[in-house]
Amino acid sequence: MQMPLNVAGLRRALALLEPVIPKKSSMKACQYVLLGEGKAMANSLEMAVSVDLPDAQRDGEKCLLPHRAALDFLRYVPGSQPVGVVAKDGRVMLMTKTAQISLESLKVDGFPPMPEFEPELTGVVDGDELLKAMMAVAPYTATAQDRPVLTAVCLTLAEPMEVAGADGFRLAVRTLRGGFPGGGRRVLAPADLVGVLAQLWKLAPPPAEQGEGKSVAELVVSRRPMELQVGEKGLRVCFGRVTVWLQLIQGNYPNYVQLMPTGYKRRLTFLVEELTRAVRTVQGMAVDGSGIVR
Repeated sequence: MQMPLNVAGLRRALALLEPVIPKKSSMKACQYVLLGEGKAMANSLEMAVSVDLPDAQRDGEKCLLPHRAALDFLRYVPGSQPVGVVAKDGRVMLMTKTAQISLESLKVDGFPPMPEFEPELTGVVDGDELLKAMMAVAPYTATAQDRPVLTAVCLTLAEPMEVAGADGFRLAVRTLRGGFPGGGRRVLAPADLVGVLAQLWKLAPPPAEQGEGKSVAELVVSRRPMELQVGEKGLRVCFGRVTVWLQLIQGNYPNYVQLMPTGYKRRLTFLVEELTRAVRTVQGMAVDGSGIVR
């Protein structure tokens, strides 16, 4: 099997997939990238990602490329060079004008299949605002597995949308400006996968047409659309050339609205920078004591 590609395009795709590749996995194929059908794909079993790579299409042929070794090889090859990918007899070769390497490969049927997905709800949101809010509440989720729903970031699909994170002692809630036609349905995304999704969003280039005819100032404040497709047990997120599938946590999230006070007897207004500086000044003593800052 032979597959001609471009060094820069393949390198970008492998770098984009890097957050999804597990350092250790019970399935060796999860540390490989599947090339073919115009895509480069990675699957950690909890999350699967597909990146459009039009050159990776040659009569339906596919091959598995060891991610780490291939990316290390391509880092220092001029991006303008073409790279040939040749798979044969359990090996895969990367060949450029100036260098080549032979790597161990696996059978394609050993790669975990990409998830089958039937969306029940679909909508487009402001990806920057959504991920900023989800990352803001993620530190308040639980790390212990005795209550799995609390290890998730809860996304309420409504007008407007809300995201929440809680660990049984703390609660953080953010309300978004935009809405989603979900009728108040709640989606529980694992907090660690939210972090990976945020990395992919940051690394993925915006669609070329988004920047056409815009000034630098307009590009800075422009919104990047993100399509959400919600299924029974999974969430599919599409932006630019990237498609992401996430496994959702099943269960009923606590009704945090009941826990939020409707009024306050006392209010204090302060400058965030001043309070932060004051707390950091004394927190060293708090760590050595009871951990309380008053």
